[in-house]
Amino acid sequence: MNRTAAIAELPDTYATAVRLRDEDLSTEEIAAQLGLDLEAVAPLLRIAAAKLAAKLATTDPTPEEETRPAMMSDAPATKREPR
Repeated sequence: MNRTAAIAELPDTYATAVRLRDEDLSTEEIAAQLGLDLEAVAPLLRIAAAKLAAKLATTDPTPEEETRPAMMSDAPATKREPR
């Protein structure tokens, strides 16, 4: 399944939030578009990213997914070594 198809399978609010973020809208703009309080957008985007990642993890990658730029939420968490 490609990323676009996975987004389409998300519940409407999550899918819309992901699409708006992909269009580089700010948190404030996403809140306005969705009629949400500003404080609700960051958790909404985190949940949407987790749901999207889960959908993509259950399928084999397609060439589109292999070549698309990684989002920050796609990157694995790294532990920094103290200096």
